[in-house]
Amino acid sequence: MASGQSLREFICKRLSAAAEEIFSEFEETIIRYEKEIARQRRLLELSWNPQINLHRIELPLHYIRKEEEILTDQQLWSQERRSSLDLE
Repeated sequence: MASGQSLREFICKRLSAAAEEIFSEFEETIIRYEKEIARQRRLLELSWNPQINLHRIELPLHYIRKEEEILTDQQLWSQERRSSLDLE
């Protein structure tokens, strides 16, 4: 009977060790999934709320025109017409 008892103890120890190993792997898998979910959540937040940085640029003064210097199409047409009439 001693061999039957020792076999039972051996099997119990092996089953306990296997259960602990399975539980340990399960815990590690859960931790990996939680990290991945947190990463995916951060990506989702970034895609829904993008951070846009606007930078103001200063144009050189020769690119900036005063409103009175900009001629409308009508004014340009009138000027061209007058100059063509002057040539006649």
